[in-house]
Amino acid sequence: MESLRILCYYLNSIFTKMLKIATPKNMDKTVDKHIGRTGRAINYLDGKHISRLESFAEDFDVVMRFRSADIPVKVRDICDVGIVGRDWVREKQIELPGLKLEVLDEYIYGREFFTDPRLEFIVSEEEQTQSPQELAPGIVSGEYTALMIKYLQENGWSDRIVQLGANGAPSDPKEFRRFCVEKGLMGLDIVHGTLSEIVNAGSGYGFMVSETNGTKDDNGVRALDVIIDAHPLLVADPDALTDERLGPAIFRLRDELRQAYELYFDPEVHKRQIETEPPAFLSKERG
Repeated sequence: MESLRILCYYLNSIFTKMLKIATPKNMDKTVDKHIGRTGRAINYLDGKHISRLESFAEDFDVVMRFRSADIPVKVRDICDVGIVGRDWVREKQIELPGLKLEVLDEYIYGREFFTDPRLEFIVSEEEQTQSPQELAPGIVSGEYTALMIKYLQENGWSDRIVQLGANGAPSDPKEFRRFCVEKGLMGLDIVHGTLSEIVNAGSGYGFMVSETNGTKDDNGVRALDVIIDAHPLLVADPDALTDERLGPAIFRLRDELRQAYELYFDPEVHKRQIETEPPAFLSKERG
């Protein structure tokens, strides 16, 4: 019954022009809290990824959870606005040059607040090379196909990039690895997650989002280069922005998210608060 109600919320949003907001599944801890600080309450059903977004206003909006990789396309296709990392916006813009999105704002946090997520090119700590041009042929693992190709092309590998099973390359992973080494090529292996463990196991190189150095240190890898920051962006469908009802609602959401961010989650504000707050024992004495 509840599932039917949520579906009705979504269908109702289509016909009444309520906002449809896309959020990333893997950042629910921070993004949902950020949205919540605007006075909107997100109440997902167990196991569901669509919610009625309740606020102090009489109307409500709909929040839909997606994989980060899908949000740029979903904002343009079925949603009006969304929050997603710059890494995935850039990935989709390279993959789909005609994709139309408007970036309305940027925040600095990741799966945790007060972190600075970056997409990095990682290598084993034992790797002595200091530049991607000097790397030995091998395998680059990651989920950003377009960004991986672009980065390697810009760093001397433009005519030596192959993908598993494509353009005559072997489709067997072990044969593919051997093929890349023997032919002096950089092969792409599209994987999702556990990148530092894969690279540490001697499987080549990787593209990984890092928020702190903890994961790299724990798994014996280091960043050879920073590809792009992975800060969350507020992105919107350009058509929705020009809609007489949706446009003002999107800009109101943008302003409220900015106010909540600066008040609660801006790392510079947080840093200044830490620097100006007296030590705990002094606070107690003064109290």
